[in-house]
Amino acid sequence: RWGDLESILLERMERASDADERVQLGFRLSMLLEESLGRVDDACQVMKDLHYLNPEREEVVDQLRRFFDNDVREEETLGILDGYYRGKDAWGDVARILEGRLDVASDSDDRLDICRQLAGIAKDNLGDLDAALRWTGEVVVLDPEDEGALTRLKDLGRELGQLEEVASFVERAASQAEMDDTRIRLDLEAGWILSRELNDLERAELFFLEALDRDPEQPDALEALDDLYGGQDRHEEQEKMLTRRAENAQYPEQQVELLMRLGRLRENSLGDAESAIGAY
Repeated sequence: RWGDLESILLERMERASDADERVQLGFRLSMLLEESLGRVDDACQVMKDLHYLNPEREEVVDQLRRFFDNDVREEETLGILDGYYRGKDAWGDVARILEGRLDVASDSDDRLDICRQLAGIAKDNLGDLDAALRWTGEVVVLDPEDEGALTRLKDLGRELGQLEEVASFVERAASQAEMDDTRIRLDLEAGWILSRELNDLERAELFFLEALDRDPEQPDALEALDDLYGGQDRHEEQEKMLTRRAENAQYPEQQVELLMRLGRLRENSLGDAESAIGAY
């Protein structure tokens, strides 16, 4: 007769004047609800009520944590555990609770805030740079406009020697970007990481071409491809980039320098004296 026992325990809890007795009865009631009646949410609620009456009782928090570890992801419980562990400077536990919050968060702003907290806790409180890189990468993906997060991500990647992972995060962020300018900036960032720091020229070229496809006059993309093709002796492709750079140069002295380079390339590498004269 579990229902009758539930009523008796509730009545005894209401009458109990001693905190220890109330906690003991609450544990019995919670166990009854969970194990005999299969009402896990109600069992968890009993523990939450006990916590509000006895905020420092570790055994109550431990029971709430047990519910969490058994995949109870209810916001009020998460909030209690988060606040309790922060008060104890138990940052590893705070991080675990935040990860639980992330499991159930559907709002993009909420997810971004949680990832920012996880990145800060990992770096500043736990000294876990691998986790800091992972969560900072997620921040960049969720907010491609956050240039500060991108800088922190690159710094962590260099410190850990994980620039390949950084490039993957930047690629994901570029695919999420809504503004063309942001997409171009991130394509360039990925290309520079791959070309300058990982020497993966084949993949870098794809990112530079993607940026150029979105803006055919993008100066950084044209310069990057000019350098890449020149370093690989791909002179015909380099000529096209130099020609476009010269056509779009902002200042006369810059245009003169580019035209001189174009002339030398045509004369010495392509053997086209007539076109070289045109550039000169």
